[in-house]
Parts: sequence; structure tokens; C-alpha cells
Amino acid sequence: MSSYLSLSMTIDAKILNDVFEILFNNSFFSPAAIGARAAPKHWFLSGYVLETFIERSLRGRKKPASFTLDLRHTPDGEGYLERMANCVRSWRAPDNLVSPFEMVEPGAPATFVTRDLLTAQCLPDLNRWLALFPQAEVTVFGCVSIGGISTEFPWHRAFRDLHSERTAHDSGGDCFLEISMRPTVLRSSNRIVNLLGRSETWLVGEAGGTRYRQATNLERLSTFVRPLLQLGTGVELRLEGREFQAAEALLCESFDLP
Repeated sequence: MSSYLSLSMTIDAKILNDVFEILFNNSFFSPAAIGARAAPKHWFLSGYVLETFIERSLRGRKKPASFTLDLRHTPDGEGYLERMANCVRSWRAPDNLVSPFEMVEPGAPATFVTRDLLTAQCLPDLNRWLALFPQAEVTVFGCVSIGGISTEFPWHRAFRDLHSERTAHDSGGDCFLEISMRPTVLRSSNRIVNLLGRSETWLVGEAGGTRYRQATNLERLSTFVRPLLQLGTGVELRLEGREFQAAEALLCESFDLP
């Protein structure tokens, strides 16, 4: 059974930029890639770690009609973004879900992004694209700053958990956190914002011989989550898997949920 932590809420589309403001201005989560698509036809790609987004988005058999590749904010990334676009054109997942811009260190239970991260300067281009395709779904993948005993790894750039259900040796592990935004079914003026994490970093004390600072990591996650939750209504916490479900009371307290 899949294990995950999911937090969702409803916001007015008019304050979508307030969500982006939090995503790009905090000390815990740093956007590394943005993938967006309107139905299966129109795509927006920015950043260096889009493999997971491409893999998940290949549904059905419709061919894409247009691509917007954010080359201005992905320096020297033209070849990479074009390869991602070609995967969609041929309707096949990337050969390796670990990006060439992720560092896999022996002994570290995580991958680390090696290229420049995105900044809020990419948002005007994204917003112009969203104005053309207001029904698009947007997913933001980012690095998180987690605590580890070892100081030899860049924990502030941790991207993928290699001790989650999937590993880098088969299907790429799981991103520590991703945030998606999609229109609601009943009201196009509203958006569902969802935070998804499959890593148990926030819960466990040890993983693969590297000790995580449980309290520190959960505190960092909570500091990031609370301002986001204040923007929306109908907040829902979903937990799947024994470890997450056992920690429900702790997580509700940390996120200020009833």
C-alpha cells in the first residue's frame, strides 16, 4: 500500500500568487522545477528536475499542441528542456527518473540538486502562460532543507528520498515534497492546492544509517505549511500507511489542525 502525507485546501484563484509568494520566500522549500499542462495539449516546463512530472503526465494518447520552454530562467537548459519535450512528443517516460542535475552520493539517503534553483523571476512568464490556459494544473517540485548528522552533504538542497518506497535504482525514489494547483470541478474561479510527501523523514529517527533530526525536520515542515494553510478553506489532511497514520495526532498538532 502506498504511504503518503497529503494536505489539500481550496483557494480563490485570485490569490494564487500568494501561494507562489510563500513557495519562493521561505527557508525550507526552494522551487527547482515547475511543470504545468492544460489538458494533455499545452505544456509549460521550467527548471532541471522534471522527470517525475513528465512520467506522471503521460496519460491517454493525445499529442501535445504546444510547448512553452522557460529557457530564460533555466540557464544552459535548452538541451535538457527539449529532451523533456521530446519525451512528451514521443509519449514515453524519461529513461532515468533521476535527473542528470541530481547528485547521488554513496551513503546519503537523498539526492541533491546541483544546478541553480528557480527564483520568483520566473513567475511573470508562468502567469502569462496561465492567462492563456487558466484551467491548467501546475506542479512545483522543490528542494527541502532537512537536518542530518553528517555535514558532508548539502542537506539544504535535498530533493529525492532514496529510502522511500521507490529507490533511485528502479523508478527514481520519491521527491520529498511537491505542491500542485488545479481548478476545482464545480467552480473554475477556485483552485485546489495540494502538498504531497511520501518521505517519512518527518517521522523517523534513522534511515539507512544517517540519523535525521526528527523534531527539527517536522518543525521546519510545519513552519512552511502553516502560512499556506491560512490562505485556504476546507483543509484536509490525508495519511496513508502505518507510519503516517500512527503520527496523525502529532501532525495535526504541528500543523495547527483540529
